[in-house]
Amino acid sequence: MNSIEEWRPVPGFEGLYDVSSLGRLRSYWKIGWQGLLCAKPRLCMIGSQKSKYIYVGLQRNRRGYYFGLHQIVLLAFIGPRPFGHQGAHLNGQSKDNRLINLAYVTVSENAVHKKQHGTERNPSRKLGLSDVAEIRRMYATGGKQPAIAAKFGMSQQQISRIVNHRNWNYES
Repeated sequence: MNSIEEWRPVPGFEGLYDVSSLGRLRSYWKIGWQGLLCAKPRLCMIGSQKSKYIYVGLQRNRRGYYFGLHQIVLLAFIGPRPFGHQGAHLNGQSKDNRLINLAYVTVSENAVHKKQHGTERNPSRKLGLSDVAEIRRMYATGGKQPAIAAKFGMSQQQISRIVNHRNWNYES
């Protein structure tokens, strides 16, 4: 593992903030919003956050901006995000913002990574694959959609989408 830390200016915030290849941020601000800068930067404290990702607030011209730390690292070291791509954490650890753990990938590549790491989450999803198979089996053997919906705690419209392969679009 490469542990040599390289610092680069945060694009758009040159002279105000630097970001490192180890996912650390430092600031040249001495007294926050009062606009005083110092020659020697200081590390920014990034505490634990309830969010899945680490977000940081940067300021320029008395205006605040909010970014994911991984976005800043990628921008400074790799460049602008290509169209249709997103920043991905390659090891599945969303708070590990080291450059070696980050890359720009397509949405579908990121979905594959999330499945591989077990970080794919959809808190609104109520069903698993076996539930979908059971819903389709019940419907195929004469079950009525309102009764199936009641059993699974869902709307009849959602059951209709499942049995007609508009949601969970695969053969089970």
